[in-house]
Amino acid sequence: MKKITSTLLSLIAILVFSASTAWAQFEYLSPQNGSINNFREAHLIVRNGALLDESSVTADKIILSGSQSGTVPPIVVLSTDGKTVCITPAVKFAYGETVNVTVKEGLKTLSGQVLSGTNYSFTVRKEMTPEAKQLLEEYLATHDDGGYLLSEPRESIYVPLDNSNTRGNTFKFINLYTNNSAAIAPGELFFHRNSGASPTASSGIGYGIMTSNADSIFYRASETDGSNFHVNLNGYLTALRLDPGVDTGVIVMDSSYEIIDVVHCGNGLAPTQHEHLFFPDGSKWFTIYDWQGGWNLSQYGGSESATVNVSWIQKLDANGNVVFEWSTANHFQVTDATPDISLTTATVDPWHINSLFLDTDGKLIVSLRNMDRVVKVNPTNGSIVWQWGGLKSTYNEITTTNDPNGGFSHEHNVHR
Repeated sequence: MKKITSTLLSLIAILVFSASTAWAQFEYLSPQNGSINNFREAHLIVRNGALLDESSVTADKIILSGSQSGTVPPIVVLSTDGKTVCITPAVKFAYGETVNVTVKEGLKTLSGQVLSGTNYSFTVRKEMTPEAKQLLEEYLATHDDGGYLLSEPRESIYVPLDNSNTRGNTFKFINLYTNNSAAIAPGELFFHRNSGASPTASSGIGYGIMTSNADSIFYRASETDGSNFHVNLNGYLTALRLDPGVDTGVIVMDSSYEIIDVVHCGNGLAPTQHEHLFFPDGSKWFTIYDWQGGWNLSQYGGSESATVNVSWIQKLDANGNVVFEWSTANHFQVTDATPDISLTTATVDPWHINSLFLDTDGKLIVSLRNMDRVVKVNPTNGSIVWQWGGLKSTYNEITTTNDPNGGFSHEHNVHR
């Protein structure tokens, strides 16, 4: 009996060691093992961290099996970074199904190491009910991007009387206010005009560029384009195109203001107006809002089927492959929201990403407005390096003193 027990324990130890070794070979897997509420269009990401032999990156090493879809053929390519295996299902997964992923042994690094296989699984979200869709549409039509009712006094805007008689009807006037006209910063002003503050019900008017003394350089009328209009890091002009239910992406313009491309996120996601960072190497980063139905918040006094806004970060390589995704739902609880964010409403926005900055060390500085928190994220594996502000601060290099409110609140646009 002792011999059998000893042999059994040895076998268990070997199996545990083998599983640990297999997992350790991959620094990043997406969707995460055991994750829920993934999109039907979910693209998969497998990364070891070393440069891979491209000839070993083949479709026969990946098996996708859905509990409803059965075996789903994969399209497998190596990212332009030479490290990330990008897997696109040939068909969409079914709502609510569990997907099992098998990575077979045989991927090779350029140094000749053969990687062992691994297995993991994730679940696809359920389809949002018509009732939840209607409630979400009503919420987005009556609240601003910060979640405040448009009818609240804080949302009222004073517009000075139009005394101009020199501008046309399309763009009638602009007032610039400065403390010292002699100390106006050099450069040009980029702007976007719209008719309201609602993310979906507002109608765009136009976007353009003017000099520091308000002389027009460029202007284009548009009901859909122009939010976050700026010169991006790759030297091209970019702006959000927001046409709900039709097309939401980022337009790219050349120096003649001609639209030469429209870039979309992957995995069924759509960019927000807050941040899109396009780099000279062709890589692109986005901040994303994802309203997910079916969250049970009854333990917090809320709905058994609430719709929750999950914040995402997504990176595309130069060929448009998804090579990194990070979701607040995988790292935080809805109770991490600040006290003024109600968990009892039909729609809940507990985290609310509103800025993204790629730091000098290659890591991400992320602002989560509805948590009063700034976090630093390691894009190699998605781990959180530190958290600053809010209820669970772990960053002590900066302290806030002499503030009766105890620190910053509902911050925006955090950059170094």
